[in-house]
Amino acid sequence: MPTVSRIIPNTYRDSVALMQLSASLKTLPGIEEVSAIVATAGNLALLREVGLLDGEQSAALAVDFAGSADVVGAQAQETQAG
Repeated sequence: MPTVSRIIPNTYRDSVALMQLSASLKTLPGIEEVSAIVATAGNLALLREVGLLDGEQSAALAVDFAGSADVVGAQAQETQAG
């Protein structure tokens, strides 16, 4: 199952807005799991544990994270071309 992570730097949304975003994204076709969170160390660890944050994105956060950021991680079904 493909995993996509998106870091949105210099952004802050409260937890209610992020939960609403997660719920909306989950209704999209092919989306299996999604989580939109504030990029705290604890939240990033949780995304890594459930497989919603890939290693490259995680490394970028470790190097570049200065200030606030939101992260969206999603897993989608693979589609077959044909």
